[in-house]
Amino acid sequence: MVIQQGVKFKVWGWADKGESVSVSLDGNTARATAGESGSWQCELPAMNASDKPLELTVSGSNTIKVKNILVGELWVCAGQSNMAWVLRLAKGGPEEVKNANNPSIRFFLTRGPAADKPQEDFQNTSQWAAFEPKFAGDCTAIGYFFGRYLNKELKVPVGLIDEGCGGTTVEQWIPRRAFSNNPDLPGWEAKIAAAEKAYAASKADYDKKYSDWKNAPEGKRNKYPPNPIVPPELAFGGIYHCRVSPLLPMAVAGVLWYQGESNVAKDFYFNSQGQDFAKENIALVKTLRKEFGIADLPFLFVQLAASGQKTADLNRVSACAEAREAQLSALSLPNTVMVSAIDNEDTNTAHPVDKLPIGERLAKAALAVKYKKTIPDYCSPVFDFMKVSGNAVTVKFKYADNGLLVKGEKPNGFALAGKNRIYYPADAKVSGDSVILTCDKVSSPASVKYGWANCPDVNLFNKTGMPVSPFRAGE
Repeated sequence: MVIQQGVKFKVWGWADKGESVSVSLDGNTARATAGESGSWQCELPAMNASDKPLELTVSGSNTIKVKNILVGELWVCAGQSNMAWVLRLAKGGPEEVKNANNPSIRFFLTRGPAADKPQEDFQNTSQWAAFEPKFAGDCTAIGYFFGRYLNKELKVPVGLIDEGCGGTTVEQWIPRRAFSNNPDLPGWEAKIAAAEKAYAASKADYDKKYSDWKNAPEGKRNKYPPNPIVPPELAFGGIYHCRVSPLLPMAVAGVLWYQGESNVAKDFYFNSQGQDFAKENIALVKTLRKEFGIADLPFLFVQLAASGQKTADLNRVSACAEAREAQLSALSLPNTVMVSAIDNEDTNTAHPVDKLPIGERLAKAALAVKYKKTIPDYCSPVFDFMKVSGNAVTVKFKYADNGLLVKGEKPNGFALAGKNRIYYPADAKVSGDSVILTCDKVSSPASVKYGWANCPDVNLFNKTGMPVSPFRAGE
């Protein structure tokens, strides 16, 4: 495994009530006594990064030895299927797996079903693995490319806690107790109560739909069965309880987060688009920081990729665009960074396979925020403010200090509207960290959109290659 450098190393476990436990690592020893429930915890002094394999010894009525421990940087990689997407299925992944030979990168695969209350330990199928051909193919692809970049730049071991779980909503990653009396989540107690009350009837409806699907003639059956309804006790906190709770109180460097696809669609329990999803993203960051006991825990997240067919209808409602806008809300908190994935090439899939750019974008953000390296424009450019002058609108961006870059003849994806909110394509011209917009069909512009679609045609970046985040303003 890899443990976090520079902070006290907490070790915990279980024994008989009142049993004395001794823990030793690299010449340091700590002792504890198991309490009424049999649990115990102690801590060892902070250590510097080292790729020298160490051995941890835990002694009580029996002795356990854990070998081959390195000290370095430990990151949590969480979210849904795009974070869980394994290296062997990623672009260039098979070759990476074939040549895997970096014992300084380790990853911990978390497994196990959702739980209705916080769990103390992981399922037995969860395990640590080194980056070698036998195991590398099952590592989170984004996490690996992130870890490889950090390992090269920092020259210390990197550990990746692989928490990705496909199809999960953000509500499943927030502990159930955090929905009660939480100013960041007003009204959620009532929503959960309503969900619990309605579950039985909705489960019966799902069972009928599944039966109809299963018994339909082969040629008339949909490819996939209807989506199952998650029981309320698992829909709120179920993944946190089984994937995050067992980590505590482990010290970590930060969190990588890639989730949101499951919150785009309307769900039986809730519609988490717009304001709800924005509030939940803020609540998630605050809650994880509280649970890990690190007030400024770095939280680096990926804004949703383009998905589906490109559309030219600028006045169409876009659930993905609303979700991307909601994700941006987390940037109101310190030590958060957003990197956009809007420039993905394979848009007709929920899982773009080119994970290398995303992993490295996250790594550059980590170098800037966590490790205080000088990394210019490490965040995807986001809307700062707009200024209307006659028939022209100037839009200024943050994180484009060295200017903006157009991959093509001119910027695509901008639209202007007057007070009637009917949008038309805008002519765009780059000027430093800003874009000047005009449209012959909008003489008095009042609002602007950029990339406002599930799958927008956009081509604007900052000089370090970070794509500009879609946005709307002035409405």
